[in-house]
Amino acid sequence: MNKTALVIGAGGHARVVGSILHANGMNIHGFLDDNYTVDSVEIIKHAPLVGKPEDITNYQPHLHEIFIAIGDNQKRRQFFHCASVAGYELPSLTHPSALIESDCSIGKASQICIGAILATEVAIAEGVIVNSGSSIDHECKVGAFTHIAPGAILAGRVTVGKEVFVGIGAKIAQGLHIGDGAIIGAGSIVLKDVPAGAKVLGVYH
Repeated sequence: MNKTALVIGAGGHARVVGSILHANGMNIHGFLDDNYTVDSVEIIKHAPLVGKPEDITNYQPHLHEIFIAIGDNQKRRQFFHCASVAGYELPSLTHPSALIESDCSIGKASQICIGAILATEVAIAEGVIVNSGSSIDHECKVGAFTHIAPGAILAGRVTVGKEVFVGIGAKIAQGLHIGDGAIIGAGSIVLKDVPAGAKVLGVYH
């Protein structure tokens, strides 16, 4: 029996994840969100809100797969832990249009969205979002629960730490290191290493 999908989250990224699931021919049982009530009538990608995230314990891992559609890195990590404890395998998810070299590695619960590019020897850790149209060049390493926003570009051999946010259209030059928890603002150009926890906006050099 093919498993059906449960999606944690019901915001914009949930619609992205729902589209990727449909593109892979997977049926969606429903969406789990904190805003769920017994009177909820919202339909996302032809599937209803069916409960709150903690309701995953009401479902059986051998019948359902969990996909975490939360853009916030820390919340995504928290839900990953809860789903793992509940016995779910948390597979990665890739849009068929993404271009991924055969020697790349992609961790559990990571999502490679429409039009993304992963060049040779890219390593994506668990719980990462590589969003629409972003490009990650050769030998980059992206840490757990990081979010690479739409249109961002990483040149070759960039190392990105855990729970980093790289904003829409940002560009990171070759060989740099981005520390854990850093935030790279939309459209930024990064030309030197970024310390852990730093916030970067504009040209950083």
